Amino acid sequence: MTDLSNLKIFYHKIVAENPSSWFSKAEKSEYVANILLERYNNPKTRQDEHLHSFILMFLGFAMENYFKGCLIDKKTVIPIKNDNLNTNLKSHNLLNLYKKLFSQNTDIKTEELLKALEWAIMNAKYPVGLYGKEHGAGHTYLLDEKIKLSKEIFEKIKKESNFYKNN
Repeated sequence: MTDLSNLKIFYHKIVAENPSSWFSKAEKSEYVANILLERYNNPKTRQDEHLHSFILMFLGFAMENYFKGCLIDKKTVIPIKNDNLNTNLKSHNLLNLYKKLFSQNTDIKTEELLKALEWAIMNAKYPVGLYGKEHGAGHTYLLDEKIKLSKEIFEKIKKESNFYKNN
């Protein structure tokens, strides 16, 4: 391997193992969701029919990175295996990440939220869902409730994290 290749692998490992890298991505995704929410809440700009799914997609990105950052912070997951991102960190399964972090079952509202955010991560970037039976309308209703619960889970994750306790 060349020195440049080794440097790239080293950098990849250092960034992946640093919880603050994951938390930074989470915070940026949450910020974008909030900007989109402001646009959604403004009657002049609310006309975009897909805006709600983008809000959920960015909340989903935030949730995923908060979970993964906290799991790395608590040393529950080893981020790099054989110079590649660990398979556990390649998944968008928010329900599994929640259970891995909190070692508990979820209530029905939390489970529905995590499934809706996971749906948004996988589908909101397209004009229709990946599969016909998964139309987004069922995942994007009660947007305000989903946003409120997302923010509560973000705070729960931060309380669980040594990174946020120490900063």
